[in-house]
Amino acid sequence: MDHIIQQSIRARCGNGGSAADAQHLAAELSGRFYYDRPPLNSEALHCNTSYLTAVANDYGYDLIYSRMIDGACKKGDVLIGISTSGNSKNVCNAFEKAHQLVEKLTQFVYNGGAFIGVNEPSAVPGYHTFFRMAHVLGIDEDTGARVCHGKWEYDVDFSLPIDVATDDLKVNDHLYLTDGKAKVLWDAKGCPQMTVNRFGKGLGIYMSDFAKSNEANRMLLDILLYAANLSGKAPYVTDDYRAEAAYYPASHALIVINNADEPVDTFVSLPDGAGLAVSLKPLETKEISL
Repeated sequence: MDHIIQQSIRARCGNGGSAADAQHLAAELSGRFYYDRPPLNSEALHCNTSYLTAVANDYGYDLIYSRMIDGACKKGDVLIGISTSGNSKNVCNAFEKAHQLVEKLTQFVYNGGAFIGVNEPSAVPGYHTFFRMAHVLGIDEDTGARVCHGKWEYDVDFSLPIDVATDDLKVNDHLYLTDGKAKVLWDAKGCPQMTVNRFGKGLGIYMSDFAKSNEANRMLLDILLYAANLSGKAPYVTDDYRAEAAYYPASHALIVINNADEPVDTFVSLPDGAGLAVSLKPLETKEISL
């Protein structure tokens, strides 16, 4: 797994603002995100303007990403497509080129992986489900293409170690559970908005939306830790979403940052299972020797 993580390419693609998001995410993984670690091989596919204009001119804009996937990516690489509509033709074509993508993702999750879907993940019209990964997520979107004769009843589950940032999420009132097995972490307008679905040995996790904020960023970290079975086990994590921490082994320095304009008392987890209480002034950055 370590070899796959270090050697695989994480390719990202999108259009307009989604292309900017793809480039930002690629920079975070190849640079530094949250803590110091070896860089990951991550690329945004739109950055080569000579290639982009050549293929758009010779073959058409719809094929700019699929042709690059065909030529540059190999088995084990990861493709992430970003589309606000869910129907961007060039992004959809890139996924079609990633041979048997749905089957591979399904197997990946079944064997213990996690698939996190936001808004309209894997959405492609013309199939028996709107979300191609609905069987993994346990949730789908009603586009009006079929008659619905009732929905699964559910109770909101507050037992998981994930604090939902409800103030930062938009509501989709056309969502429904596919088989009633997914746990609903948040609902609105009578529809599930965030769910966790056990699929084989892995998890399908769905969010109706994601908007960057301190609280939403912490929610995403909670989701990633839960998906990796690291909830309550990861070191250098604060218990208050307004604060964040990072450890620098070379200097034995723990950096704790208060992102709020008010005082924060937080607890930072340590590798030995213990923790450290830290009091921070508004917007303070504190260095602690360990």
